[in-house]
Amino acid sequence: MDVFNNYAEVLAAKDFTSLWGVGIESAIYAEKNAIGLANGIPASKIIKRYVGEHIFTSDNLVNGTPTDLLAVYNASVSTADQLTDNVGWVPTLRLHVDEVSEVKAIVTSQAGAGIIDSTLP
Repeated sequence: MDVFNNYAEVLAAKDFTSLWGVGIESAIYAEKNAIGLANGIPASKIIKRYVGEHIFTSDNLVNGTPTDLLAVYNASVSTADQLTDNVGWVPTLRLHVDEVSEVKAIVTSQAGAGIIDSTLP
């Protein structure tokens, strides 16, 4: 799965489990995402292991701060539950990737309820 240029905002810690679940045979490539976490939610909770082993993370922001999400996750779990960044592939079909510093502004101004893209046919 290719996860890029997304903005996610978690408003409350209650019932929050994760944003990205690493399942059996998954190979997640996550880069240039902006994530806003409410107080009390550590960045290590963004990733959760569901028996899988592989997730590559690069150039992601958490509350505006560059964060190595894989390193943060791995530091929070036992050695047996750690994940590897060896996903076995690199995205090649992307037409455009925005800079991570621009992602939150782009997404909040161009997506969501009540916003219509007049450039679409």
